Amino acid sequence: MLRQELDYVILSKNDIMITYLKDGETSNNFHLSDVSYSERYGNNYIVGYCTEWEKELTFKVEKITFIELEWFELFGKSVSFMRGLHLLAIRGDNHVAFELRQYKEADWSIRLCETLCHDDEVLATHFIPYYDEDTKEKWTRIDNSDKMLHDAIYTFAYKVSNDEELKEDDEVYHISLRNSVKHNGIYYACAFIRSRTTIGELRIPTNVEFIAYNRCRYYTDNDQSKHWELAKKLGLI
Repeated sequence: MLRQELDYVILSKNDIMITYLKDGETSNNFHLSDVSYSERYGNNYIVGYCTEWEKELTFKVEKITFIELEWFELFGKSVSFMRGLHLLAIRGDNHVAFELRQYKEADWSIRLCETLCHDDEVLATHFIPYYDEDTKEKWTRIDNSDKMLHDAIYTFAYKVSNDEELKEDDEVYHISLRNSVKHNGIYYACAFIRSRTTIGELRIPTNVEFIAYNRCRYYTDNDQSKHWELAKKLGLI
């Protein structure tokens, strides 16, 4: 499973946080970007730019005990969005806002250009694959109403009974389902959850069946500060 996650991270160009068991006893967390397998040591090692140490570091794969997908910093780069869902962290006057979009092969390059031409408003993106048999390991199945949610952005995959039209007032945790995106009969919507709550407390409409969720930590004001510091180091501003 760890190897599959690393393959996915390298393909999707996501930033990650890893927990690394350096000496068999002590675990440390490292935030990494530009992750790849090591050209020098082979695919049993990864290399990545570490924001804490401000340099590229090498890690042995078998000593990595945990991986969490994080945010991919855009910096106005020329990048191709993978086909699927993308959470965008958008710079506001005094806050960071979030928006869920889907990019299809036919229109991603156009939308990407539009996204990056608004005075660097889009700071980072978090990629989420569509929910299906091939990608379900990237999602957490919703198997009971007591599952606890807390302090993160949750993208829910759900179905609507008989694919009927959602009502204007259909919402989950104050997020209108009318703003959902749809792909192959499955809808996707985000909920921004700060306080501890359960699936059963989300006020899911009776005609809606939640299947699974993808959890992503918030892109914070501190992340935004690091974003500009790294942009300066890269000579972009």
